[in-house]
Amino acid sequence: IIAIVTGLESFEVPVLLGSYQGNRVITSQIWDALNAYPTRYGEAGAYALGLLVLTVIGVYYYSRVLGNGKRYATVTGKGFRPRTIKLGAYRWAAAAFVALYFLVAIILPILILVYASTQQIYAAPSASTLSHLTVQNYVAIFKNPDTITSLQNSLVLGVGSATTVILLMGFTAWFMSRSQIKGRWLLDWVS
Repeated sequence: IIAIVTGLESFEVPVLLGSYQGNRVITSQIWDALNAYPTRYGEAGAYALGLLVLTVIGVYYYSRVLGNGKRYATVTGKGFRPRTIKLGAYRWAAAAFVALYFLVAIILPILILVYASTQQIYAAPSASTLSHLTVQNYVAIFKNPDTITSLQNSLVLGVGSATTVILLMGFTAWFMSRSQIKGRWLLDWVS
């Protein structure tokens, strides 16, 4: 699932290999919107928000598949035991720091992405720009026939690359553990 999410977010390889053939993925649609003249920030934000939603869904299913992570924990021989550290009077300062970090690292970027996706012409957030919110960028990307193709290409790339890598690595692991061929360490090293 993580490999699929990573494949959805990939940019370089699909652009290098697919752009000459006209094959688009979501990230290349974002790139095109940002490199257009005039720059279409709203359209790029709408695509990016859709990609964010797909990523969150993938991570959600990943956490559901793992369920209770303790079942998959690695057992070591060092006898390491994590321990709780009492923060005492600093616990509220630590909680405020974590909340501030969460706000700056996660909440504010998502809010700016949502804001940018609802603007026809990007401008810094203000009272006057908030009165010009529109869903026109979302309408535009859903009317664009390349959107569905980009989504399909992104999903095929994500699922296809994840499946190929898992099968290849599974075969490599099986070959490494079952064969007695000299030099099999080289296959392990390359993989």
